[in-house]
Amino acid sequence: MVEFPDEPATGADMEWNFVDRRAGTFFQILVQAKQAYGAGKIWSRHNYRELYHVSGSTPQAQTLCNAARTSGTSSYPLYLFYHPSSTISLAQKSGIMNIQGVNVADGFFIEHLVKTAKGRRLRTHNRSLKAVAPVLRPLSLLFCPSVTHPLSPSAYLGTSPVVFLVQQIGGRPSLGVPMPPDPHTVRERVQLISDMAARDLASVTTSPAAESAFVTLDEVPQVAEHIPDYVQGIIEKRGRRSEADRPLDRWRLTFLSIASQPKPD
Repeated sequence: MVEFPDEPATGADMEWNFVDRRAGTFFQILVQAKQAYGAGKIWSRHNYRELYHVSGSTPQAQTLCNAARTSGTSSYPLYLFYHPSSTISLAQKSGIMNIQGVNVADGFFIEHLVKTAKGRRLRTHNRSLKAVAPVLRPLSLLFCPSVTHPLSPSAYLGTSPVVFLVQQIGGRPSLGVPMPPDPHTVRERVQLISDMAARDLASVTTSPAAESAFVTLDEVPQVAEHIPDYVQGIIEKRGRRSEADRPLDRWRLTFLSIASQPKPD
């Protein structure tokens, strides 16, 4: 269910809520999106020129991460980075294959890049694609199933429509049902993104080596065993908003895992 913001200028900010109503579990991702810019032939010099954007007197990256820290529920910050095809092509010609049209990255890692960008040299470096590339992960890592659940289509004859996936398993095509990410699965995938970022933190020159050795990222919170009241309200109204609802300043998406869906009549 998608709720649109009242202020289009803040549409780059998104709130992704993952809910399993049957289990009563919840996990949230707060998202900030940035675009890469660059016309030169050296991909590593392309940069996210708005990475140091300031909200009021606070860097936007810090505002995003603090919102996750103080949300009062299971919340984690991620960045979406958009790359033009020209940037991707240049990177691939140099053997860098993980840069895609849309990548995700750990929000606390980006906060660290922003906070340690002291002086002209580091401000230039820390917003460059060279600095961020090591922690860029495919969006599919978060949303797409790594495997399908093999099942015969005949098992679904006479029920509601189901989308089947064909996946190569053991060298042979296998028909199956995609398993959508429930709160626990999303948390596991966010943990993987965080672990990769923590591993690569020491290899990214953001501060003197002596200091980098003691830098750690915030931990991924456990899945909440309670669905926030406002999310319950969204589900009950099926995402329909009224004039009495509180205005939104960002896109808000609510995902219900398959176990949460009502059975067809």
